[in-house]
Amino acid sequence: MDTTKIGWAVQRTGAGRERAGEPVDPHAGILFHARRGAKVNQGQPMATLYATTSALLREPTELLKQAITISTTPPHAVPLVTRIFTHETAENYLQNAVR
Repeated sequence: MDTTKIGWAVQRTGAGRERAGEPVDPHAGILFHARRGAKVNQGQPMATLYATTSALLREPTELLKQAITISTTPPHAVPLVTRIFTHETAENYLQNAVR
């Protein structure tokens, strides 16, 4: 799953802002029925998209198709936590960040 594309798909349903201060549609978004690595069968729904108009579903649908890879082999495990910040480590991270 390409989580960046999934994030954009959520935003394009109206559930996210394009610019700061814009309203968010509380009735929009994506509900996933299958989790990463789950076995799915052909024809089984993987997600439901919600938007206030059908026109707002076109782009998110395409983004989800691009973001989700279906394979016969399970994905490699990824760590849920990759970094823990403390005051000291955050300061070091920010000082050495590429800008």
